[in-house]
Amino acid sequence: HYPKLLYEIYPAHFHINIVSQKQNSGIGLLLLKEFEKNTSFNNVNGIHLETTNRNIKAIPFYLKNGYEILYEKDSVLWKGIDNSKIIVFGKKIRGK
Repeated sequence: HYPKLLYEIYPAHFHINIVSQKQNSGIGLLLLKEFEKNTSFNNVNGIHLETTNRNIKAIPFYLKNGYEILYEKDSVLWKGIDNSKIIVFGKKIRGK
């Protein structure tokens, strides 16, 4: 489970899945920026999201777009797979 402060500092949660045929087309960046714009417009001060350490395309994408790694935790989704971790990212957003 998440630390309580996560929801206070990063109350918005973003989740995205892009089919492999559409990855690297810019649609992920477009969706992320639109979500950030709406988050800011609505005076929400932060966004959190998560991926796994196995998603090697997502990690640099989020880092490049200003997200920082807040913490890692063991993955219950990938039980039995060695070193599988959930990586929780966060980004502070300024309101309007």
